[in-house]
This record gives sequence, structure tokens and C-alpha cells, in this order.
Amino acid sequence: MNNYIYIYFLLFGIIQYIINYPKFINITYFFKKIFLKKKVKKILIKNKKYIYIQLYNKFLKKNFINYFKTYQYTFDIGDLVLFQKQLEKFKNKYNIKYLIEFKNVYQFNLYNFLINNSLLIFIIIFIIIVVNIIPNNKIIKSNVKLYKNENKIKFKDIAGLYKAKIEIKEVVHYLNNPKKYNKLGGKIPKGILLVGPPGTGKTMLAKAVAGEANVPFFYLSGSSFVEFYVGVGSYRVRTLFNKAKEVSPSIVFIDEIDTIGRARSTNNIINYNDEKENTLNQLLTEMDGFEKNTNVIVIAATNRLKILDKALLRPGRFDRKIVIELPNIIERKDIFNKYLRNIIVKKNINLDLLVKQTSGLSGADIYNICNEAALIAARKNKQEIDNEDFGDSIDRIYLGVEGEKIIFNYKEKKRIAYHEAGHVLVNYILNKNKEIIKSSIIPRGGSLGYTLFLPKNNNLEVLYNIKKDICVLLSGRASEYIIYKNYSTGSLKDLEYSTKMAYNMIINYGYSTNISYKKINYNLYNKPYSEKTAYKIDKILYKIIRNEFKRAKKILYKNITKLHLISKNLLKKEVLFKKDIDIIMKN
Repeated sequence: MNNYIYIYFLLFGIIQYIINYPKFINITYFFKKIFLKKKVKKILIKNKKYIYIQLYNKFLKKNFINYFKTYQYTFDIGDLVLFQKQLEKFKNKYNIKYLIEFKNVYQFNLYNFLINNSLLIFIIIFIIIVVNIIPNNKIIKSNVKLYKNENKIKFKDIAGLYKAKIEIKEVVHYLNNPKKYNKLGGKIPKGILLVGPPGTGKTMLAKAVAGEANVPFFYLSGSSFVEFYVGVGSYRVRTLFNKAKEVSPSIVFIDEIDTIGRARSTNNIINYNDEKENTLNQLLTEMDGFEKNTNVIVIAATNRLKILDKALLRPGRFDRKIVIELPNIIERKDIFNKYLRNIIVKKNINLDLLVKQTSGLSGADIYNICNEAALIAARKNKQEIDNEDFGDSIDRIYLGVEGEKIIFNYKEKKRIAYHEAGHVLVNYILNKNKEIIKSSIIPRGGSLGYTLFLPKNNNLEVLYNIKKDICVLLSGRASEYIIYKNYSTGSLKDLEYSTKMAYNMIINYGYSTNISYKKINYNLYNKPYSEKTAYKIDKILYKIIRNEFKRAKKILYKNITKLHLISKNLLKKEVLFKKDIDIIMKN
């Protein structure tokens, strides 16, 4: 409470002034209601303009406010001489006794004073708050958290991340056996940077380090250093490292370090006092200061390595980078097993299919799939989660919510069925139906229908196979043309994806040119090739799309009976799975 004493005094002064200030009246009211009724004890005239009236005590209302007032009423006069003549006239006529006093002083008006000096008053109050309140407040105090790993998360509790765990175990081994390394003159890296896409388990891995090493573990987010007040970020950095040094050996974990570690601007005129730069400079100093053997290891996480400042990444600071990639097929199976233990599932769950369907997803995505499947099963009043629930969960995450309220007429529904049947048939012929999961004409998200394929797990892609994928994408449009001799807007996404794939083949993977422009920075108006080359690229692009569209039409014409049969079954069942397609194609 002592910190607010200045504010209290200021408010008390303002309130007291308001209470003591007389009530404003007009001159007519004064003569009729006050002066002629002989209530006036004293009249004070200030600066020949302002009149203050003091009443006899017997005419005062007995209350707390009037007790403090010296003058009860006030008003302005235009002509002092005329006012004095009126006073003398009424005084002689009604035998009125009163005391009159003249003063020439500065007339203070609180309202005008506050308006004219509002900026100064604001600055004074702000300085009082900064000097007396903020130092003892939580605004500049570091909100660093000493992580207490009550549950003792270990490496074994983290599914997947096999390579990352092997690399980071060296840090734990050093913290548990420092003499073994120091004896040979070896030093553990000061900083370890965990780099990877969102949801891959960077934060969980850092917590496991704390659990394994059994040392103090300080946790902060990068945004915790950034505040409106100048100097707060660097102050928090100093506080963080001072606390870590006091209990060393210790670990400091900074999540989302790109918030403060962004590359510094070279435009010093604009950013000469950038708070983020000051915070980064302090962090660089703490990580590479004059003090040696502090035994403080900094672990940081980011998913945007390219924007970090180069000084932050040099040896002596974050000199070891651990790349945490999206889980492979073995790691995804491990992650699924972890989350499936926490929900009630049937024994016949096709785990292998789930693992194949989730290629390219992170651990957080897999958790979301399991949780969404449980919610779907609960809405259907099921006692256990089955394969259908997981399928609906994946559809919802990939494609969106099922659009039950969209109503199609029969012609639109039939066109959608032939479109999806074209995808199914061409994929079956080219890929031997190895990748298809199901085809549906039930709208989901922004799609009126969809055909779902298994994601690819291969790291290398042969350009010939990319062409087959383009052919499958264009087969829906080709099917519409064969049946209706025209096109609809339903193939927009197919055209976008196929064009992008063909463009990547030429620009990035050197198809037909053996030149790649992938790593060259350019935009729409600054291309790294001439107009002549651009014309050649357009010709190759057009040729790829045209040839694959022709190939799709040729396959569909050759298997037109199967096309009609698949479309008919889609109209009847609305959803066809792999086993349904196998039966149709084998008949």
C-alpha cells in the first residue's frame, strides 16, 4: 500500500478542491433568494469580476460538505460599478448588514487547469507509477519458471524421435558425469537448438532432458522476454541466467526462440533502439561472456531456423543443431501405440492402415486423430472405437466436416459420381490400386466429392511416377468430357495441383532442361531466366498437361464399361472402399 501513497494524496487534493469549491449561481438568484433575505455575512470580490458569498452559520445546512466550505456561492459580474450601486440601494432600503472585501489575485480554475496542463499531469503521474510501483510489480520481474518434473518424464515416455534422443542423450550423460569429459579436456556444447516442424515434440524432448539429468530446469517462451517497456527483455535475460548460474549445473530451455532471435536489421536509422535487438544482444552476451565453466546449458526450440540471427548460431553459442523431422512409418506406429493406450478401442483396429494413411503428419496430428476418433464414437453412442471412427476422423482432419446440408439434384450428383469414377479407374489401371483408400460423393469441407489415396512414403520420386499422378488428377475432368462433352468447375483443385506438379518438374527438378531454379530467390517480376526460356518452360508445361490428359481419356475410353459401373455404384452407395473397387474391377 505504501507504493500508492502519492496517488492517494493526488486524488485527495482533487476531491478536496471539488468539495470546497462554491456552488455557481446567477446574479438574479443572489439578490432574490439570498441577499434580500439577509443571509449574507460576507461578500468577496476577486479581480473585480468574481463574487464569492459567505452565509451566516444559521442558514447553512448541517452536513459534512458545508462544514469545509468557506464560501457557499459564487457568480460572475459584468459591471462592478453597477453591482455596487445595487448593493447600496438594497442595503439602505432594507437595512441589510454585511461585510464586503476586495482582492486582486490570480483566479484559479480547476477545470481550465486540468485541460491546459493535461499532458504535464499525465507525465507526472506516469513518473510516479514508474518510480514507485513498477520496480516492485510483476511487469519487469522475470517470469522464469523452475520446472518441477514431478512425473519425471523420461526418454522412454516419448514415442518416436529415435535419432533426436540419441543426440541429446549426450547432454544428459555429461550432466551426470562431468568429470569424465573434463578429464580429457572435452566441453559440452553451450547451446543446443532443436529444429523441426510444429508438433514434432521439441518441448517434450526438452522436458525429458530435465527428467533424465535430474538438474534444475528453467523454462521460458521467447515471447516472455518481449514487453512494451524498454529494457525489460534484457533485464529478464540477465535474471534468467543469474538464477541458472546460482544452481548450476542447470538447463535453460527457451521455446520459440525466433521471437527474440530474429536476424537483426541493418537499417540502424529505423531500428536504433529496437527492444528485441537489445534482448538478443543480452542473450548473446550471456551465452558467450567472460565467465567460463558456468555449467549452464541452453536448449532452444524453433521451427523457423532461416530467420535466426547468424551470431546466435555460430560455434560457442548454439553450436549444435538437432533436426527433429516428421515421424517415419516406424515412429508413427510407436506414437499410435502410445495414444491408443489411453482410449478404448476394438481389438481389430487396423493399425498398419492408420500408420500408412498418416504419412507426413506430426505426433500432435496423430494425437488429434485419436482424440477426434474418440469424440466421433461418443457421438454415435459406441462403447468402443472402431476402424470406421478412425476413418471418419482422418477424413475430417484432411478434408473437413461432412456437408450433410448440401442438397444436389440427380444430374449434379451423377456428374460428381462420373468425376470420381474417373479418378478411381485411372488410378487402378496405372497404380494397380495400391494407393487408393476410398472414393465418396458425400461433400466434405470445400469438396463436393473426393477420392482418398494413401500418402507416399518414398523419399525419392521418379519423374515418370509424377506424370502418372498428374494423369490421375486430370482423369476426373477427362471423365466429365467423355460423358458430357463439356467441363464443370468441379475440377478446379485438380487443375491447380496438376499444374503445380508439372511446374515443379520443370523448374525444380530439371525435367527436359537439366536446370533447377529451386534455390534461386526470385519473384513474379524478377525471374532468374530470360523470356525465351520462360516461353520454352510454358511449352513444356503445356505439353505435359496435354499428354497426360490424352492418356487419361484413352484409358477411360478403353475401360468405359468399368467407368459406368463404378459411377453407378457410387450413386447407389455414395462411398466405395478399396475392397468394393476390387470387386467391380475383377467382374
